[in-house]
Amino acid sequence: MNLETNVGITLGALLGASTVDSVLRLVALRKADPEVRAKRLASLRTWWLLAIITGSATALGPLGIAVMMLTATSLGLGELMVLGNATGHKLVTRVGVYAAAGAWFLGLAIARPEAFPGTFLWSILLALTAVHVLAGPVSGFTHRVGVQCWGWLIVSGGLGHAVLLSTLPRESNPVAGPMGWFLFVLILTETNDIAQALIGRRFGAHKKHRLAPVLSPNKTWEGFLGGVFVTLAVAIPLAMLLTPMHTWKFSVDGIAVRIPWLIPACAALLISVVGLVGDLNMSALKRDAGVKDSSQLLPGMGGMLDRIDSLTFTAPAFYHFLSWWMPVGGH
Repeated sequence: MNLETNVGITLGALLGASTVDSVLRLVALRKADPEVRAKRLASLRTWWLLAIITGSATALGPLGIAVMMLTATSLGLGELMVLGNATGHKLVTRVGVYAAAGAWFLGLAIARPEAFPGTFLWSILLALTAVHVLAGPVSGFTHRVGVQCWGWLIVSGGLGHAVLLSTLPRESNPVAGPMGWFLFVLILTETNDIAQALIGRRFGAHKKHRLAPVLSPNKTWEGFLGGVFVTLAVAIPLAMLLTPMHTWKFSVDGIAVRIPWLIPACAALLISVVGLVGDLNMSALKRDAGVKDSSQLLPGMGGMLDRIDSLTFTAPAFYHFLSWWMPVGGH
């Protein structure tokens, strides 16, 4: 079985599950309130559009992932600058920010992944600051530079690590190739987001156990713990299909030990926790700006930041998780 087969099986299974879910939703919406039905249908159409784009990008390989993430980054940065009230000199600022994003993702495609983030990333942040120094104005400088550099680091840097996962050497993943790493973190991030929302809505409706009452009143401990459980349940079989993590060993008192479910479970727990932090991070930005959604770009779903918030944290966290485990796992 070649490396692409497992990726194809995974995408096929997701397509089948999504089709069944869509049919069930359409049936359930027949008697719903017209306003609710319209919103849910818009969300469903947007979800399928994003799914098609993601599947196509995955089929094209690292270049497709880089183009998709650059597009998401550009749209997300535009929303972030508006929410943070940090546009400043609009033409110079936007050209500088978008040029930095383009240079970042171009660099991801041509540089050595292991050397790239620590050098080029900080060079871009310095260049962004230089743009503001040269363009002015002085008024609001600290706020403007702080928001844009922080936002660029979170959005471009975070999604850039998703691209880095897709450019890892093929030998790093003999099960499904580098696309296996990318799909693993993407699927688990979405699984965690959806499970937290659905379980929190079902079992945390009383809102007595709010997790972050100021930032996101609808998030509950029930939703978070339910999301962790579901993500763990999905991660273990998914890891066997897309990654070699179930074969990796770790050392206990100098003795090599292999517990097939342990490392995938650790990855799932990490993704659940940092995904929540990424979600709350963007919630804080929106609440500070006094809005519910980052924009109305995606019908039924809000803006781009609303879709990539968790991934901006889970992608770098999982990338560095792998960099810590891989040398051990390779023995």
